[in-house]
Amino acid sequence: MQDPTLSNPDWVVYRVEAHEVEFWQGDIQRNHGRLRYRRSEPTGQAWVKERLWP
Repeated sequence: MQDPTLSNPDWVVYRVEAHEVEFWQGDIQRNHGRLRYRRSEPTGQAWVKERLWP
């Protein structure tokens, strides 16, 4: 069994901090739904959901 405390020195860790994210939801009739989530202002702690289409 390998030692789980060892790490590979070639590994890199990244952190992504999003302020806005958009999702597309597919539909059989190609009427795709679009949703955008963005950080609320001024605190930036909560997310606001917006429907873009339809």
